[in-house]
Amino acid sequence: MNNSESPGRKWLAREQPFDVGVLDLMLPGMSGYEVLKRLRRSENWTPVLVLTAKDDEYDEADAFDLGTDDYLTKPFSYVVLLARLRALLRRGAPERPAALTLADLRLDPAARTVHRGGRSN
Repeated sequence: MNNSESPGRKWLAREQPFDVGVLDLMLPGMSGYEVLKRLRRSENWTPVLVLTAKDDEYDEADAFDLGTDDYLTKPFSYVVLLARLRALLRRGAPERPAALTLADLRLDPAARTVHRGGRSN
């Protein structure tokens, strides 16, 4: 837990392993985007399915860029939701997302970071 979180708030995804997570983007207090960003920043690679009413293609692209593994909009079919969760379970958690490195340049698309010569840009 960091200083920006209330003392009573727990992050179970940080405290115990999960096979898969389902995340809404419109949460009270903190957006699902921020939750996803923090999970990936802490190197938690649990597969995440975003389940949301946000059906804009830019919202979906942002979620994938931040590290979601699947995206489903509301209203949704429970048959499709369960099939997608089963697919995520079959794939399992990846070791880590691909980061591209060349000499002193490192590009991490999941974290949206670029490092060159030890400096962050």
